[in-house]
Amino acid sequence: MRSSRLLVFAVASVLALSACAAEPTDNTAEPAPAEQAPDTSPPDSSATGDDDYPVLRFVAHGEGAPNTYGPSCAVGIETSSTNVFRVTAPDGWTHRGGLGGSGRTTLDFDVDGVQATIYFAASTNELVQHPNLEFGSLVGSVELPGATAELVEVTDLGTGSSELTGYGITEVPWLTNLPEGWFSSELTMTIFVTSPDPAVPAIEDATELLSSLRVERCAGIEQAIIFYSSSNLLAVPHVENDPLGKSFPGGDQPKFDPSPLDVWTVEQLAYLLPLPAPADRCAAQKLQDPSVRATLPPLFSVSTFALAPRSDTDKAALVELSESC
Repeated sequence: MRSSRLLVFAVASVLALSACAAEPTDNTAEPAPAEQAPDTSPPDSSATGDDDYPVLRFVAHGEGAPNTYGPSCAVGIETSSTNVFRVTAPDGWTHRGGLGGSGRTTLDFDVDGVQATIYFAASTNELVQHPNLEFGSLVGSVELPGATAELVEVTDLGTGSSELTGYGITEVPWLTNLPEGWFSSELTMTIFVTSPDPAVPAIEDATELLSSLRVERCAGIEQAIIFYSSSNLLAVPHVENDPLGKSFPGGDQPKFDPSPLDVWTVEQLAYLLPLPAPADRCAAQKLQDPSVRATLPPLFSVSTFALAPRSDTDKAALVELSESC
């Protein structure tokens, strides 16, 4: 099967133009502009001033539709083994578990007695765990916020004699503007769903499922911080179309520090916290107060756990902190 690539329909920034045009000398109608092919270039970060910051795309936070599963830092949905992404399974799909950890993660579902598995690869190098994976014919499209991805046939021969078939999207940029010296300037996701039954998933189910795919806000921010640490910077990622409705604070990204809660500005920390305004600013101020932080669970003072709390204890502590403001 031939390889298939992603078509990304970028959302270009609109620049305000002011110019004085001369009045026409006759009443001849202007010819209609020629139809142009859709823009398939990646987002232009220079137009929005994002070239100095990592940019997170397709982001979600909070309550989701029934049968939605995401990483353990998520709230308002079922938490699972996925490390970055959330997804909503179609009606009638019953969650049966999955595999997590570093690298590739999976979710298993029962679909009319057949096991269907969703595979999440946050970067191309995670696909090495599928040495016999083939992407085939274009069969449709998947609409994501600001982008259209090709839906293609997928065949995974695995390591044994069984053949798994299904559908997927491949190499969709979700974390861009990575620092110089990293192996790539962006991370691209490849997500596909397969089963041993050629009828599962139905193409309609695969389209519905993959259209619901989102990057969990807390997990995406955590990943951006991890990748930027390689350049000795403490990232302030710009969340595109932030589901919490926050305005990007800008400012210099500080030098990396093992106690990051003390290094970001209050505005930056408030923006990164998984809390709505105005509780986010109050919580940020309290987190930067050593006497307050000493009363919180130990993990809160380490690395980025306040931004992506994984345990129920940490989540409860963050909510309590915000409600005390």
